[in-house]
Amino acid sequence: MLLNTETYEFLLIKNDYDCAYSDFAATAESDNDKPLLSEGDIILVKKQDSVNHDEIGVFLVDGIRMVKRMYFKNGDIGLRSLDSNCDDVNIEKVHDLTCEGKVVKVLHPGECKFEKIENPTPYGS
Repeated sequence: MLLNTETYEFLLIKNDYDCAYSDFAATAESDNDKPLLSEGDIILVKKQDSVNHDEIGVFLVDGIRMVKRMYFKNGDIGLRSLDSNCDDVNIEKVHDLTCEGKVVKVLHPGECKFEKIENPTPYGS
C-alpha cells in the first residue's frame, strides 16, 4: 500500500477517541489492502517509533511509505501485508526501515472531508 505524501492542514471534528489522539493522516493510494484499506481511505496515525506484534503501522521501507502489520514471534520479525495477495516485507533484505507510527483509525469516503488550506491559522490564534 503506497500512501499519498502530499501534506494537508486539516481539522477533523468528531467525538471519537481514536481520531482525537492521531498525529497525522495519509490517504491510501491503491486497493492493495482490501478489505481493510481501499483507495481514497484516510488513515489516521499516532506518531511513534515502533509498534507491537500484530499492530498495523506506517513504515518507510527503503524510501517507500507503506502500511503493514508488524509480526514478531519465536524469533521471526517481519512486516505482513494486509492483503494475502501482496508480498510481505522480509526485514533481512531491507536496508533502511523507519516506523512512522501506529494506525489508529481508517476513515472511508464520506466519513470526513479534507480541504487544502493555503494559509492555515495557527491553533489558538
